[in-house]
Amino acid sequence: MEIGIIAIVIAAIIAIVIYKIQKRDDANFHNDTIDRFKKLEAMQDSLANKQSKITYYLNGIPEIKIKNKQIKFGAALREYENKNFELAIHLLEEYIIEFKLEETERCAILGIIAIANHYKQNYNTSLDIFIEITLIAKRIRNNQIFTLGIIHKGMTLNNLDRHEEALAASEEAISIQPDNEKAWLTKSIALASLNRHKEALAASEEAIRIRRDYVFAWINKSTALRKLDRHEEALAASEEAIRIQPDNDKAWLTKSIALGNLNRYKEALTASEEAIRINPENASAWANKGTALGNLDRNEEALAAFEEAIRLKPNYAEAWQNRSTALGNLDRHEEALVASEEAIKIQPDNEKAWLNKSASLANLGRYEEALTAGEEAIKIKPDYASAWYKVSCSYSIRNMKSEALKSLKKAIELEPKYREFANNDIIFQWLSEDADFKKLIGNG
Repeated sequence: MEIGIIAIVIAAIIAIVIYKIQKRDDANFHNDTIDRFKKLEAMQDSLANKQSKITYYLNGIPEIKIKNKQIKFGAALREYENKNFELAIHLLEEYIIEFKLEETERCAILGIIAIANHYKQNYNTSLDIFIEITLIAKRIRNNQIFTLGIIHKGMTLNNLDRHEEALAASEEAISIQPDNEKAWLTKSIALASLNRHKEALAASEEAIRIRRDYVFAWINKSTALRKLDRHEEALAASEEAIRIQPDNDKAWLTKSIALGNLNRYKEALTASEEAIRINPENASAWANKGTALGNLDRNEEALAAFEEAIRLKPNYAEAWQNRSTALGNLDRHEEALVASEEAIKIQPDNEKAWLNKSASLANLGRYEEALTAGEEAIKIKPDYASAWYKVSCSYSIRNMKSEALKSLKKAIELEPKYREFANNDIIFQWLSEDADFKKLIGNG
């Protein structure tokens, strides 16, 4: 009898211990998962500069106590962590079907699926899911999830170049949570894409006011300042971003661009190389390295950098355009023409690509086509001084004095440096004694 009682007591103790261990393990599964992904996403911020964090959604998932749910959810997150996004999405979709979920948990799982699609650049799919999240959140009156869904909707609309809608989404989020820094950043990005750079600067500064160490807001502030030709301030903003997060490749890239605009090309090269060291797959950093090398007359190395940028991002119009420039500097004009045409195919309204095409055609003696390409660049950007100068050269080569001087006058009005350019350009030598030409360039 005593042995039986002892056995029952021991069994009970073992059961209690197992229950406590299981409960502890359940809690650890939940907490460890979130902690691990916070660390993961801190790394992803510096490597890939993604602002869409699944940690925001993980925080909305309650403790998972059912073993089968743990296994399925853990497997999905492992695939996500390994960047096997397709399989992660599949497992999470199965998770939604297989288990009965509260609406908050459903929103959290949908958020992770949406962000996985975002990484795969399935932006339309992401957008549909974020809209679904906002509808669920509105129904259950969860303002936090609703605002998060709206912000991510705005980010995704920016990725789809639907910037007016992105702006509207960010403003809706701000109306609900005025102190949400992510909403202000989304607004800043949308405004910048709409060429409303003063407003973009103000929005990024509001994000910084809310959260002083918000690295992406400092990066966006630097970009807005650059667009406003405030390059010293742009440099200072990029350096503040680096101070906050020294291993952020986007911050180093922004610094490189600012230094280039200040004609500090060696430093610009060093900064772009630091961005590449942090993230070797940053195509923009490779392209900016190429630009810095080109400005240092290291054209073969510049060409190699642009080609690496294109390898990483084949539809990168700016890299194709700059590849054209490098090839032109190496007197490889047929190849330069092909590269400029590839840039135009990707981005038909790229005025620099049209200007490069014009230069390549002129160097190949195809002056009429060069003129047409130059005029197309002006059509896209009427205040493009370089294009007006190239068009004036095309007219001058064809001895069309009136048209040449009219275009040259416009170039000089936009940028007075073209007065000296024309004075020293062999293309205008036949007009050197012409009274109208001499008056235009200040020699009359």
